[in-house]
Amino acid sequence: MIDIGDLALRFGKHVSDCRSAPTVCRVHVAFESWFRAELAYLLNTTERGIERLSFDYSYPGTRAKADIVLKVGPDTVVFELKSFVQGADANKIAEFPKQTERLRMLVDEGRANQAIALATFVGYTETRIRILLDRFFPSTWHKTAPRSFVDGDPLQFVLAEFRSSSTSAAG
Repeated sequence: MIDIGDLALRFGKHVSDCRSAPTVCRVHVAFESWFRAELAYLLNTTERGIERLSFDYSYPGTRAKADIVLKVGPDTVVFELKSFVQGADANKIAEFPKQTERLRMLVDEGRANQAIALATFVGYTETRIRILLDRFFPSTWHKTAPRSFVDGDPLQFVLAEFRSSSTSAAG
């Protein structure tokens, strides 16, 4: 299992060290694919190898695909990522709760041991981010506090996880 507090620290450091971070973390553009690639790189180098990463997992009974699936020993961890840009993401705000519900169902059905969502926010007030987080992640989810990748830059991120009730939450 992945400790999301530790992952948030490692991912924050990794992103801030990237040469493209000044651009990604300052402009009001969604860079979801970039974050997916960088998260996959970090997982590959810290969570036992790329051979255990998949980008082709379909949710049962749907044509929808998860962003990343990682096998860690006997555990399956499913990731969804979403980048929100204030004023340009009404559809994403409507769709993301459906994605997080699919993640929750995977864990409840025993198809995954842990679900992790990464959300980035640019242009939002702290109050609006809190409201969105409450909408996206009900109380059964554990989440990190919003944090910046680079101090002073407007982009913030949050990691949230859902685990089965038989698995203790950490992070």
